[in-house]
Order: sequence, then structure tokens, then C-alpha cells
Amino acid sequence: MGSSSKLLMFLALATLVQVNVSQNSGDEACVTQLMPCQPELKTTTPPSAECCLNLKKEILNDPLCLCRVLTDAALLKSINITQAEALNLPKRCGAQADVSLCKNAL
Repeated sequence: MGSSSKLLMFLALATLVQVNVSQNSGDEACVTQLMPCQPELKTTTPPSAECCLNLKKEILNDPLCLCRVLTDAALLKSINITQAEALNLPKRCGAQADVSLCKNAL
């Protein structure tokens, strides 16, 4: 696949994600910060430094957004990832994410 095709696919994906999260105010910024992680979700290799840094910032600064993303089945389906894949990313980044807090916060 050529670089222009990959760029078009990325832009389409980013648009889909933004449309899906625009229903919840503030979530768009959270998801935008996590976009570098999207390609990392289907691999077993260590995630990029940019992905992990952004993920750790969101865990500290906006954990409720992450909870909404993790529990939004339609959003996860629209970007072709499972909840299990999403939940595994913090571990792969060495981040401390307590997802049990999501049940109390939502």
C-alpha cells in the first residue's frame, strides 16, 4: 500500500474516531492524544515511545476519558479493536492503570 493510501486510511480512521467521540465533550482531545497508539494495538512488539508517553499522560490527567473509551463498544468496533486489546496496552507501556476505577466513575 502506497504512502498516500496509508495517509487516506489514517485520515478516515481519525475522522471516524472524532465523530464517535464528539458526543462526549472532552473525549475528542483524549482520543486524539491516543491516536499514535492505534497501530500498536494489533502488534506484540513494544509500543512506540510517543504512544506510551501520551497514554501515561492521559492516565494521569484524564482517566475518565479513558474509561469512556474503554467502555464504548461502538467506538472500539469503529477502530477495529477489542476491549481486551485496549486494556493490554497500558501493561505493554509499563503504565499503572487501575481499570476498576472505571466502574465507580461511570
